[in-house]
Amino acid sequence: MQGWLQVNADPLVGADNPCCGPLTTAGPGGPCLTVTTAIANANANPQIISIQLTAGPNSTMSTHEVYPIHLGASYLTIFGPQFPPWPAFPGTAGNDVFVVDPGGHTAELTYVSIGVDGQGNPSGAATGISVGIGASMELGAVSIARVQTGIAINGGTVHLGNNLQIQDVSGDGVVCRSDADPTTPSTIDVPSSAYPGSITVLRAGDHAVFAGQGCSISGSSLNGLPMTLGTPPPCPLPKQDMWGLWVEGNATVSGYGNVTCMSQDGLSLRSNPALATNAPSVTWYGLSDNGFGSPVLSTIVHNGCAGLYAEAGTLALTYATVSGNHWGAVQRSPDSSPTPGLITLAGGFNTLTCNTRAEPGACCDGGSCPNGADIWNNSGVLLDASNVTWDDSPVSTCNCNATLQNCTCTGTATGQSTPPDDVSVLNSPYLGSALGVTSVDGGLGVGGCL
Repeated sequence: MQGWLQVNADPLVGADNPCCGPLTTAGPGGPCLTVTTAIANANANPQIISIQLTAGPNSTMSTHEVYPIHLGASYLTIFGPQFPPWPAFPGTAGNDVFVVDPGGHTAELTYVSIGVDGQGNPSGAATGISVGIGASMELGAVSIARVQTGIAINGGTVHLGNNLQIQDVSGDGVVCRSDADPTTPSTIDVPSSAYPGSITVLRAGDHAVFAGQGCSISGSSLNGLPMTLGTPPPCPLPKQDMWGLWVEGNATVSGYGNVTCMSQDGLSLRSNPALATNAPSVTWYGLSDNGFGSPVLSTIVHNGCAGLYAEAGTLALTYATVSGNHWGAVQRSPDSSPTPGLITLAGGFNTLTCNTRAEPGACCDGGSCPNGADIWNNSGVLLDASNVTWDDSPVSTCNCNATLQNCTCTGTATGQSTPPDDVSVLNSPYLGSALGVTSVDGGLGVGGCL
């Protein structure tokens, strides 16, 4: 038998039986009607390594599919045609669409649409793809839409070979967290530089990407995994994206790209009191060279709270523009130390400008809308912001008490007793800490708004 099986969701062509799949035409040995049956036939024959999909009417797979579709009992590549419309697997209400079972072999899925039918109608499915503990999956070009959670990795591994696009989910776009066994890593990576692996999440009702205990997210180069999180500006009102990248526990994320139009934070490192370890790590880069000698900057813009927020762990930023948020960067800690703290901006080619209370979002509502700032060091530790482009020169700075009163301000804010909106640097203590220091040196010049 050849190494692949055919599935044709047209009921006039496909038919489920123990012998279906070898041929493309209707009749004995013709295509299976459902992937469910084709997988069962492939699992019974180790020579089968691929399942080729042909959608039925309206680009949708058969209504006879049994969800969730379980992958991983044997290595299989399941693929549709390269060019859209891709075969659509809408799933069924309350069920996951695809599951890579715990301990499963590598499963590969590419050129498919998940969560909606070919007309874009949702089924109310729970999770688009669920990857269990010890399981492994390779994803090519895949679209997931209008489910509760786009993809959940719980102790398994996902290799991205192309763009994973997730949109219009009611919960999280990506959840990477080792709940089943905290000692078993949950991993998202790109196999090699030959693969254009990336993640795009638009209009997630909760977090675009949630990286929790045991999670590791990386790319194929030092720049990390390319990510586009949030609707591109101009932002809709009200904003349709909630949180960008949320990182907690011992999760590590290396990435670059654009984080835009969140109602809450863009990149947010958080402490979770339920976890024994609170030391998340994020490195967020631009590209140091676009191939023509010029840098390509990541943009973290128009987020309704902080572009960058850290209350635990470490966040290092390089080659990025942080502009048009309520606050550009917020470092919050009760600790007091002269050594570098949670956020480091000194990697070079960073720009912090025009972060003001005028940006709509969750941190400016009818009852409270505090003034914004490019940096708010709400801690007793150092925030290194050397080699940064600001929106004023000399860099305006206010050193204030815990209630943001009795301030001593310099630069364009000289004479103010409270921090004005869009001050470049605001330092204030937090929960009894000392007054932290933000190192700004002379800056790299004055930049504009995005």
